[in-house]
Amino acid sequence: TLVQGARVMFLHNQYNQLFSDGLYNGSIGIVLEVLNDENTIVAFPLTQEISCTKVVKETVYFNIHGSHTQ
Repeated sequence: TLVQGARVMFLHNQYNQLFSDGLYNGSIGIVLEVLNDENTIVAFPLTQEISCTKVVKETVYFNIHGSHTQ
């Protein structure tokens, strides 16, 4: 469960707009506000500014040694 003040890492380069804004896989930010179970506002420090960005939860499923996990 995310809470205000938690440190988070951006793990997916799926958002072209965010990538062009300087956010990429490995960017670390701080949760400013948890809007609901699916949406969170995160502050990411960039070279020249701080980007306050709405991040949408994405659940990914994969297998490890043949066992299904998430």
